[in-house]
Amino acid sequence: MCDRREPAFDRRRFLRRMAAGGALAMTGLLLPTTADAAAPFEGIGMGEERLPALRSLATARKPAPAVSTSGVAAPRIVTRAEWGADESIRTSARAFTPIRKLIVHHTASANNPNDPAAIVRLIYQDHVIDRGFADIGYNFVIDHRGNIYEGRWARTYGAGEVHDGENADGLGVVAAHALGVNAGSCGVCLIGDFTSARPTNAAINSLIRLLAWKASRHRIDAWKTDPYTTLFGGSQTFPNICGHRDVNPTVCPGSGLERQLDGVRGSVSSLAGSFPSMTVDLAATIRYTPGASPITQSSPSGNDVRPGATTTTEPAKTTSASNAATTATRSVVGYRVLSTGGGLVTMGHANLSGSPAGRGVSDTVAITPGPSQSFWTLTKTGAVMPFGAAKQHGGLAATGDKAPAVDLAAVKAGTGYWILTGTGGVWAFGSAAWQGSLARSGARATGIRIHATPSGRGYWILGSDGGMYNYGDARWHGSAAKSGMSNAVDFWPTPSGNGYWVLSADGGVLAFGDAKGYGTMSTLDTQWAKPAVAILGMPDGSGYNILSADGGVYPFGSAPFFGSLAGSGRKAVAIAPALV
Repeated sequence: MCDRREPAFDRRRFLRRMAAGGALAMTGLLLPTTADAAAPFEGIGMGEERLPALRSLATARKPAPAVSTSGVAAPRIVTRAEWGADESIRTSARAFTPIRKLIVHHTASANNPNDPAAIVRLIYQDHVIDRGFADIGYNFVIDHRGNIYEGRWARTYGAGEVHDGENADGLGVVAAHALGVNAGSCGVCLIGDFTSARPTNAAINSLIRLLAWKASRHRIDAWKTDPYTTLFGGSQTFPNICGHRDVNPTVCPGSGLERQLDGVRGSVSSLAGSFPSMTVDLAATIRYTPGASPITQSSPSGNDVRPGATTTTEPAKTTSASNAATTATRSVVGYRVLSTGGGLVTMGHANLSGSPAGRGVSDTVAITPGPSQSFWTLTKTGAVMPFGAAKQHGGLAATGDKAPAVDLAAVKAGTGYWILTGTGGVWAFGSAAWQGSLARSGARATGIRIHATPSGRGYWILGSDGGMYNYGDARWHGSAAKSGMSNAVDFWPTPSGNGYWVLSADGGVLAFGDAKGYGTMSTLDTQWAKPAVAILGMPDGSGYNILSADGGVYPFGSAPFFGSLAGSGRKAVAIAPALV
């Protein structure tokens, strides 16, 4: 058992213990470091940086005030190459999900080993060779000197990149450290047996730095106990930062560490800040690398098997989001976030149909949905690129208009679309009919966004002055210009066409006509990357998502959350729903 202490480290018993249940939740507070043995890796010194001191348990339960999340830098990570991982024994098939839980473990092996890297290699060998895992089961490992080791392989990193255990879109690699809750969690294991003993101050400080970095990056509130929905639709409730015993039947992390958890949460909160509760539909957000086997109820290990093992190709269980599509005419089952450089990330059950960047196109400025989960993207020069079942109906090149294109709106049937230019011009293609434009109507504003009416016989244009200009059967219901809102950046019509929401750069939302307000970015108890760039209304009018500049997606009302690009380093341009 991993929880039984032994006075001396024995490899065979250690392997048996590791196979029995993993590791223990380590926690701690930022404390003065001790004169531990010299670290074998450079750059891990713990005595120089000024960080919050240990909070007493009497006051630790009071949430700390929010701080800037941009200040939590990545700690030094000892890479797999540095600790000597034999990359030939692992697989490369991986699953990735948003990170919502931070689970801490211990090895239940001897404390303060002379060669911690050898212990990491031993764990790796045990998990892959003896237990048949695809790779080491932990996302990170920490030794008594404060070194943080890269755990499960996620991808090949570029020169200078932090080995963060995530894919390029900021989704965490699914490891194998806590049965049933591996998806959506990050497992951190401390080397040593802490059933009654406590880790060194260096290990505790490194743990807090690591957890604060992940909490800040993924907007995880250290104090909260957010609901957790499993890949198969079940629901559990446990702390966002917790020990192994909080999710599985084990005495791990041991009483000696369990008593420290509140203090750790307080220190992490002081560094990372506070965030609103969030429950992620993991089944809708999970992403697999090519060749990976899905994680299903009949094959819960999915791709987490050693080379040569047999896996299942059974499709994952559908979620409530996809089930909803069978009872509604048009339902959002995912969304696509367009970023600078032509990058396009699909989330939820949105079909993977490619991206502009994948076709060598980088100057994209807009995206709009079509029928059967198809969509079009628009370049600054007015070229329209269809994806999925969408059809090509033409672009600005055929018109001779040299004005920059800024937005695209389509007829629901997919038989035509309109291109809006920065000068306020509108060009109609296919079955879409021209109804007027800012340029022709004498308006002094330039064009920002365009949306079609439900009938397809009209459209609204948001002008640079905050005015809402209506053409065809579109009806005017109010505008940002008339309501005192400055810096309007986007809008979205209600399903009836009898109203719309208007979004400002600072995250404010105005509701007009039959549109209802469900909140603004200012109502969120969190830090977010300004400006807001887009709003996405729900087909039934019951909510909306707001997209921020860093790709963060924030749900309001009944709008679903399928993940975001926040923390990925991308710059968001637009968002479009995946509709069925």
